[in-house]
Amino acid sequence: MRREDWVNWTPDHCKRKIHEYQRTKNEKTFDLLLAKYDKYLVSLAWDFKSRVQNIELEDLYHSAVLGFGTAISRFKTQAPSSLIIAVIKAYVKEELEQKFTRNRKKECRKAEDYEIPILGKNPEIYEDVLDAHFIINSSALSDNEREIILLRFQENMSTEEIGKHLGLCRQSVTTRLEKILTKIRKKMTEDGK
Repeated sequence: MRREDWVNWTPDHCKRKIHEYQRTKNEKTFDLLLAKYDKYLVSLAWDFKSRVQNIELEDLYHSAVLGFGTAISRFKTQAPSSLIIAVIKAYVKEELEQKFTRNRKKECRKAEDYEIPILGKNPEIYEDVLDAHFIINSSALSDNEREIILLRFQENMSTEEIGKHLGLCRQSVTTRLEKILTKIRKKMTEDGK
């Protein structure tokens, strides 16, 4: 029996395995996917640990795995492979927030905390990620607008880093980013009618 080389799986291969798991609920497939994304889940748990105190990393990791399981169970068949990481991150962060953040309703959470700001004030509506992806890659955005969005949310660059990359000041990038996100939200609202 050939051993699976999960270390070198491409995002497209991961997407196929996610869909295989959704169809079969095969534990071996889940374990391979978990092995592939394990370091990423640890890094998300570690990042969250820096915001909360008196919680063991192991507990955070176990919750991250629960969020990961939800993410791969709900990942949409038609969604592009490039969104796998964003969807995993959103579900894991939501799981961690629900389990470990006190007074959750009193907190002012921002969508950018989830690295998917196009969801606005409803980070639970992950299906919108797909719609937003199509808008980003359609003619609705200019090449420059698309580049700024991808640098910020796919490459996780700060506004300062984007400014250096594009030869713009940080404030200019922030202003453009806000306008682009407004444009995407408006287009999503129009398409939903």
